[in-house]
Amino acid sequence: MLEEKDTISNLSFSHDGKKVVFDRCQNDGCQIQVYDLETGELAAYQSPKNERWTMGKYSYDGKRITFSVIPKKPLGGIDLGEMQIAVMDADGKNYKKVTTGPGAKLYPTFSHNGKKILYARAKRIREQGQAPAAQYDAWEINLVTGVQEQLTFCEYYYMSNLTYFPDDERFIYYGEMPSSYKGEEASFLKESAFKKKMDELIPQGKSIYGLVIMKGKELFPNPYHFPPKTSPHKPLLSKDGSVLIYEKSESGKFYLYSADGNHR
Repeated sequence: MLEEKDTISNLSFSHDGKKVVFDRCQNDGCQIQVYDLETGELAAYQSPKNERWTMGKYSYDGKRITFSVIPKKPLGGIDLGEMQIAVMDADGKNYKKVTTGPGAKLYPTFSHNGKKILYARAKRIREQGQAPAAQYDAWEINLVTGVQEQLTFCEYYYMSNLTYFPDDERFIYYGEMPSSYKGEEASFLKESAFKKKMDELIPQGKSIYGLVIMKGKELFPNPYHFPPKTSPHKPLLSKDGSVLIYEKSESGKFYLYSADGNHR
């Protein structure tokens, strides 16, 4: 007999905090579902048979949702290399893919003004190993002009939790194991040159490791200060940018950041 399958992942709130959108995979496939916290109603977005929709997130005004689209292969399986970012109205109408080109594209999120979407894009699909894709960087799609632009050039092993600050210029993300920076590879042969560039960033309060702050394509001084031996993961930023929650060193324990150092 087949083992019953029912898993939930990639949860996020609607703009008003009244609904939760998430991925749900059951025996008959995966869907983006929405749970209404007030009424208890559960709804699902129905994707075409040749696509899997994942990682849904509402716009800040609640009128639209952005998500990743993974094509299904004719003979089974999914094609991560041809993933695209899409948008549609919150009621499921006006579905449209907004990105083009190869590469796994994950964790899309709207800007506050709704004119841009920030997402992680992987340059390489891995044939083996634990991670299915690698060499991630932050990209941005301008929904008005259609221009897709790469913002970081670090080729991370893993990247997530991309979020705009209210000015829609600065953004925060988590980046793990960068393999390059401004032309210098983090390899054995060029370790000294890469390390020198990293050492130059420290006095400026900048870093490409862990919790990173950017403004457009430029590193921005990190305003957050954490206790010794604390590696902040999975940053969650409030709508107005005043509240930060983070996971401490992959411990499964989340903390509310406090400027006075009294994180709880």
